[in-house]
Amino acid sequence: TTMLFQYAMNIAAQGLRVVLVCGQEKLLQAPPGTEEEMTGVAEAVLHRIELKYITSGDDLISYLARIHELAEAKRPSVILVDDLPSWFQNDKHELARALSLLSTTVRWLSTTYPPSA
Repeated sequence: TTMLFQYAMNIAAQGLRVVLVCGQEKLLQAPPGTEEEMTGVAEAVLHRIELKYITSGDDLISYLARIHELAEAKRPSVILVDDLPSWFQNDKHELARALSLLSTTVRWLSTTYPPSA
């Protein structure tokens, strides 16, 4: 989660909106950085990162299926999913479904709303 958040900050520093999908408990157990480490990070960069907390694979699928309902200004350029297989531990079909939906969502976002940065 920490490395993925660092990657999200790098992308956001390029002016792109990022959604980091993760479990809240996992993020709280291993925060992405201390206050001192975040001091040098521009506030604008952090504002371009949205944390989307999920508790199950169904939450992820629901979020992806409804992303088109977000206001254009809230739509991400990049979607990062922390530990994707763990949300579908014993269900390979649901994992495949989530991967397909994620691919379709990213393709739709990139063709409908190409990044401006």
